[in-house]
Amino acid sequence: MPQTDTLAERAASGSAADQVIVADSVSRVLSGAGMVLKNVSFQVPAGSLFGLIGPSGAGKTTLLRLLMNFIQPTAGEAHVLGVPSRTLRPAQVAVSKVEG
Repeated sequence: MPQTDTLAERAASGSAADQVIVADSVSRVLSGAGMVLKNVSFQVPAGSLFGLIGPSGAGKTTLLRLLMNFIQPTAGEAHVLGVPSRTLRPAQVAVSKVEG
């Protein structure tokens, strides 16, 4: 039987515990700007070096704001340190990084 778990479900269940960030089909529509992020999916393994690069207006800041729960995704899910980004308080992200 094919596995149908999403990246976010695997992160929440602990089977992707080695992933620091998991984005699964994340999209964001901003009023006046339209679709800023469309079905973005990626994983950042613990201990890895990760860079987010792209041209102006590509959605880099929007993605980071979404991961820190400053804004909500229009669709999809993201997890940071195994916690759904929708439930994070922005201060938790900073404290977890400093303590970790």
